[in-house]
Amino acid sequence: MKKTLAISILSFVLLFNFAFADWLPLTNVPIGIPKDIIYTNNRLFIVSWMSGVSVSMDYGENWSQMNDGIISVLVNSIAFGDGVLLVGTSDEGVFRSTNLGTKWEQSNENLPSKNIAKVIFDGTDFYLLTESSIVMISQDKGKTWNPINLPELDLVVTSISAQNGKLFVGTVNGKIYYTQDKGENWSEISRNYISTSVNYILYDNNELFVATNNGIYYSVNLGVNWDKIESGISEPKINLVAKYNNNLFALTQNTGIYLATMQDKYFIHFNEELPELSLVKIVFDNYYAYVLGEFGSISKRRISEFVFPAPEPPTLLSPPNNATDLDIIINFTWTSSKVIKNYQFLLASSPDFSASSIIVDQNLGKNSSHTITGGLEYQTTYYWKVVATSFDNQIFSSDVFSFTTKASTIPPKLISPPDDATLSTLPIVFSWEKLSGVSEYTFELSESPVFDNPVLQLKTTENELSISDPITDNRTYYWRVGAYFVAFDTTIFSTSRKFSTLTLKVDFTNDPSKFVINYDNLEKKVEVSINTILFEEKITFSIYDIVGRQLHSEQVENNPSSNLIILDLGNIPTGAYILVLKAGNEVFAKRFEVIP
Repeated sequence: MKKTLAISILSFVLLFNFAFADWLPLTNVPIGIPKDIIYTNNRLFIVSWMSGVSVSMDYGENWSQMNDGIISVLVNSIAFGDGVLLVGTSDEGVFRSTNLGTKWEQSNENLPSKNIAKVIFDGTDFYLLTESSIVMISQDKGKTWNPINLPELDLVVTSISAQNGKLFVGTVNGKIYYTQDKGENWSEISRNYISTSVNYILYDNNELFVATNNGIYYSVNLGVNWDKIESGISEPKINLVAKYNNNLFALTQNTGIYLATMQDKYFIHFNEELPELSLVKIVFDNYYAYVLGEFGSISKRRISEFVFPAPEPPTLLSPPNNATDLDIIINFTWTSSKVIKNYQFLLASSPDFSASSIIVDQNLGKNSSHTITGGLEYQTTYYWKVVATSFDNQIFSSDVFSFTTKASTIPPKLISPPDDATLSTLPIVFSWEKLSGVSEYTFELSESPVFDNPVLQLKTTENELSISDPITDNRTYYWRVGAYFVAFDTTIFSTSRKFSTLTLKVDFTNDPSKFVINYDNLEKKVEVSINTILFEEKITFSIYDIVGRQLHSEQVENNPSSNLIILDLGNIPTGAYILVLKAGNEVFAKRFEVIP
């Protein structure tokens, strides 16, 4: 029986300790809009509109209302010090309890206004701020109140903070003042560095934190110097700053709660299962942190869970390694970590990521995905990786993944000459976009826009041709290019362009395309007369019929001492043919006929 009891107790303890690992919304809180929360004397106190003061002694699981003597339901703030609880209301001033909320009595002596926005305790005295920007002090545990003279008239005070005799006030226009003698003398310490409304001031052990809609401002010398802290917070609208142990907490208006260590001050979010992301107050007991949401939620989370995860190299997710047949628009994804402040995305044409091979090198902040919408070529292999930098500037690199894009079936894009050009000089240079996955191009020239009877049709592996024949004066021509995709065994033609010719002129001396063809019907040979000094050492001649079929190809040595090259064609039918001359990267074409 004892063994069974021991096991049951152990099971209960384990269940209690590990029942939740994220934020847990509290569901038994009295109905109302929570405004403030404190923890003291093993009790959790919440004040709210509608329900007044409520207390829990079991970590927020059950609550009891404690409003005996409070005649207002609009309670805004609560503070504890020297055995006294004080609450401030919007319409009935201050209420005081000396027995942890069992009984309350009104305590408004000398108060000029009963609309209390905030009550605080600095370790010795109580202070309050009214909704009309009046600051008061009580030096007798909240029984009577006396005014604090502010440094300027008509100040709109938005926040007060006090510790060990120092009182700070923040204003709507970013001014911060402090006094050490209860308002006799003031020092303005914001020095125009803060230009937005002060939402909250935290002064703790000579460290000053100011929460604003423009981030967190930080000073260790009472405002002589300021630093701005916003690293890691996606939207720097800060409602409140709190310290616990060696950690700094930031509560935001729209993006939840963030945590940073005091050493690094780089924030990571801890929002898992939070019911709302606009937070106004946080408090700690020995085991839990409790947060109030602007719209009424109360949630808790174990303090032991506020731990920075160890940084790790990112794991590449998509596309998977060695992926093939990918489109050239690709979304890349990888695992993310709270402690990473920047991901560097790298894409290269070589797995060693040498400087000359890098195509994309982009810092993405905390984003764990990146989409490439242009710049990739079809039927090409690429390599990618992600380099992560942690908040403490450690570097972690992922593995290297590769992928191959699919073959293209897009038509080639014509480059030159432009559409509707008027030309007067030969040769005409035709050029188009070079595509991957294409083994050859078909060039067509026609006097008809439907290309029913091309005057020239030839095939080439290059993406440029220089042509003189059969182009003649004062004509209109149409041209297009077809790309043969090996993987798809298909030819895709470009759109067509047209051009018109005037009286054409040729530089006979320097124009490599100006060569003469004579066909010897008896010997079945083609005699080509060329200016040999304009060409490479080797020249390739190819013969095509009028529909583009190759009938003969021959490479000959260029002899600068002779300008006559003879090609032996054997038996060749009568008809029209195209002779294509290729020397180096230059390609020229000319028409000739074999007659009976």
